[in-house]
Amino acid sequence: MKQSFFLLLLFLPFLHGAALTVDSGTLESALPVDELGKATTLSLSGTMDARDFKYLSDNMPATLSALDLSQVEVTEYSDREALFGNQAFYGAGELPSGCFAGSPIREIALPKNLVSIGDGAFAGCLNLEALTIPSSVKQIGNFAFSGASALTNLNGGNAVEAIGDYAFSHCSLLSILPSFASLKAIGDYAFLNCVSMSDFDFPQSLEAIGEGAFKDTRLAALDLGNCTNLGELGAWAFAGNEALGAEELPSAASRVGEGIFYGCTSLRQASWAASADVGDFAFAGCVSIENAELPEGTVNVGNYAYSGAALISEFAIPSSVESIGERAFKDWRALSLLTSKAEVPPVLGDDVWEGVSKAGVYLSVPESSERAYRAAPQWRDFFTASMVDQIAENELRVVSGNEHVTLYSNEKIKYAELYDLAGILLASQRPECGEASFGLSQYGGKIFVARCVFDNGKTEIVKFRK
Repeated sequence: MKQSFFLLLLFLPFLHGAALTVDSGTLESALPVDELGKATTLSLSGTMDARDFKYLSDNMPATLSALDLSQVEVTEYSDREALFGNQAFYGAGELPSGCFAGSPIREIALPKNLVSIGDGAFAGCLNLEALTIPSSVKQIGNFAFSGASALTNLNGGNAVEAIGDYAFSHCSLLSILPSFASLKAIGDYAFLNCVSMSDFDFPQSLEAIGEGAFKDTRLAALDLGNCTNLGELGAWAFAGNEALGAEELPSAASRVGEGIFYGCTSLRQASWAASADVGDFAFAGCVSIENAELPEGTVNVGNYAYSGAALISEFAIPSSVESIGERAFKDWRALSLLTSKAEVPPVLGDDVWEGVSKAGVYLSVPESSERAYRAAPQWRDFFTASMVDQIAENELRVVSGNEHVTLYSNEKIKYAELYDLAGILLASQRPECGEASFGLSQYGGKIFVARCVFDNGKTEIVKFRK
């Protein structure tokens, strides 16, 4: 192989710099270890392949802080003997896996024809502060910058289509990121524990966000509304984002993944346009949620899905819901109005409303399904004890509004009584007809109990909301 090179070594007090033009595979002979060891900055041009990166990786001096490869073209190389890990073939434009892992590099300019950054290429580079990703790069490998704890600014990257698993995990100072305008896939835990990241521009091209991709970051808002092709939202994707105050999920999402917003303590609403099932722990621990809305088309709500949302006072369950997991609405202490539009009472897991005072909650269900709800486990607990013991045969109907309540029945009402939830008798009357009416304006509270005794001797008790 023809070897041509030009070597210039500069010596300054406390600073050694080297500039060198090489052909692929010649760096070791062009810049011997003793000379490389003196360099604090190094500028290379020409062509390089995996052998040259292996030489740099094995002999990187602790004093080397700046490396300029912007005028380098990375060429293809293959051999029977693997150079990095088990890899024996290296394509053109490929930065080999682990080639700068743990190096002292503070500044680096990447090669001009770079297509991919290999797995772990800059993992553990504790001094690397800023990086510009060339416009030719399409892929950032797994763990590529993991643990680069001084990395603050990331620029370029307009052509990047895939960011690998754990690619920027534990980059605790990373706060400035590019738009990644061509991005299609974000790998599992790609930005895990990037605690300085408050913003991320999710491009329209995005198709998948991996498990835990933004777990324990500091995103202040999440806007995925324009990501019309985004159908895969991984479990725990945004969990632990304590600063997240607003979110908008894409209409293409088929499932709100397990634990996706777990522990997002500043999140105030939980709603989206897609008819997606809600995974286990999806909004668990989101203690600031005031409004939650399930879209029509949702079929299943997972275990502990909204556990701890103690500020929600009103909630509607769409007609499409078939099952609700255990403790899904645990500790909803402010709940006063629960509406279920499902004709068939959804199947419930264990203790769905654990910690909820059901006596203080008004349950609204389809009129034709009331008897089924009265008889269904857990649902029946929202009705009074007398109503649980008997299915109403007199079909007492309640109309409440304008500070009045009117009770209607096909049977003659002998006398009617109005109680508050403490069991205190507020008013009574003997209508001797099929209708009784009470004024409510003078009473506090929102939920009342009416007791009617019919001319045939039967009694019915109903709970209603003001």
